[in-house]
Amino acid sequence: MIDVDFGDLIDYFGTDPKTRSILMYIEGVTEARKFMSAARHFSTTKPIIVVKSGKFTESAKAAASHTGSLSGEDDVYDAAFKRAGVVRVTEIADLFNAAEVLGTQPLPKGPRLAVVTNAGGPGVMATDDLISRGGKLAKLSQKTLDILNASLPRSGAKATP
Repeated sequence: MIDVDFGDLIDYFGTDPKTRSILMYIEGVTEARKFMSAARHFSTTKPIIVVKSGKFTESAKAAASHTGSLSGEDDVYDAAFKRAGVVRVTEIADLFNAAEVLGTQPLPKGPRLAVVTNAGGPGVMATDDLISRGGKLAKLSQKTLDILNASLPRSGAKATP
């Protein structure tokens, strides 16, 4: 990180045609403007998914002790990531799972999503998570409902979630 920062990495991988998702482990950002500019520019064409450690005072001190990075207020990072279109996850496994899903599908054009599942409980949980992150449930068109009705068993619910 002496010569290359996160903004540089986003710029590089954002223009690489073989890169489908940009995954990052971040303890702190040194060049905030550069990071935000690069992230805003490329998050509209490629998913940028981040695990940001150092949420709490104790863990931020640990990060500073081995990298010299000042983690800063976690709420500031949340706001910055949201503004730049960066997806924040909390687990390393989620980093790769999100990259797999987002890297193979078209990026959402807005906050509305439909939930499709084989059971009601996971649909309710997914809806809770979606709304807690600022998303909204999509209203399915009649055409979509007709397709679902033709494809799913009669006992299946066709409302979202």
